Amino acid sequence: MRTAGKLVRFLDVLVLVARSAAIALVVALVGGCPTYACPGTETANQAAVFRLSCGPTDLVSVVLSGPCSVGDAGSSSYLFGPENASLAVSSPSAGVCHVTLTFATGFTYAADVTFTLQSQNDPPGCPVWHYTTPTQPTFVVNNPGSTCVDAGLDARGDGPADGASQVACPSDASQSVACAMPGSCTGCRFNAQFECTCTDVDSGSDGSGLQWQCMDTGFPCPQGGP
Repeated sequence: MRTAGKLVRFLDVLVLVARSAAIALVVALVGGCPTYACPGTETANQAAVFRLSCGPTDLVSVVLSGPCSVGDAGSSSYLFGPENASLAVSSPSAGVCHVTLTFATGFTYAADVTFTLQSQNDPPGCPVWHYTTPTQPTFVVNNPGSTCVDAGLDARGDGPADGASQVACPSDASQSVACAMPGSCTGCRFNAQFECTCTDVDSGSDGSGLQWQCMDTGFPCPQGGP
């Protein structure tokens, strides 16, 4: 009988130890490990940006075909930035979009944009978001000066504007580099003029905010420029 009693007490101790270990494991898994908050919104589809050589312009039509096609959206729905000198085109699915810009003067610009499907599941364990991004993020339209409406370019020709009225770009003004305040500027590198606009670019989940968006004007630097 004594042996049976000792065996029962021994089994009771084993049950208590097993319960304590189970409780400790639950505490470690639930409250003892670091937790990470998942993003509250899905990663947005990334846009291809079309840089006009001036703004505003006499753009009258934006026609999209392929997965980018959105029906009867007017040209103003794609314009953004200071003086509406840029257009953003995104796609809800992967594929090749054909973009055609038509100006009142008759000038037409066309380009194909390829969008690929990307995934975002950071931090691990969060839902996987799928979004599209262009393989070429920026297109330079180089529309002639005759398409510009009171935009600082001489509408009677395709020459550059008088640099005296332009704001000089800081030395760190380069494509996709962070900037402090919205606005536009001009500068020279390698004897070629360029223009930059500090604007809020939709860059997905990282929320990088204001960035320089730059393009070459196709004009040489004024005499005495760097």
